[in-house]
Amino acid sequence: MNENIECLKVVKDILQKNGWTKGALLDTEGRHCLVGALYYCGKSHSVLGQAMRLLAHDPLVIDRGGYLVGSIGDVVNFNNHNKTTLEDVFTVIDRTIERAQQEAQAV
Repeated sequence: MNENIECLKVVKDILQKNGWTKGALLDTEGRHCLVGALYYCGKSHSVLGQAMRLLAHDPLVIDRGGYLVGSIGDVVNFNNHNKTTLEDVFTVIDRTIERAQQEAQAV
């Protein structure tokens, strides 16, 4: 679980430094979408998949995702939703980190 927490913190840093975009993993200005930042953080596919599944369980992602709860596609749809802002993305990341830390402490 600690790798997931570390990955999500790196993702937030990437988005803060490089900027955030919709509809592209990486745009021409060097900005990443949420999924693009996950890939850019350089973790294994296993860690990336686990981090995306954690993000997909956030209520805001579920509300704007439109597919199945816990679906990786929900993260993409949340990122690209017309109401989603960078503040929303950071809120979801922060809540997911908090939830992952609580789960790690419970074990």
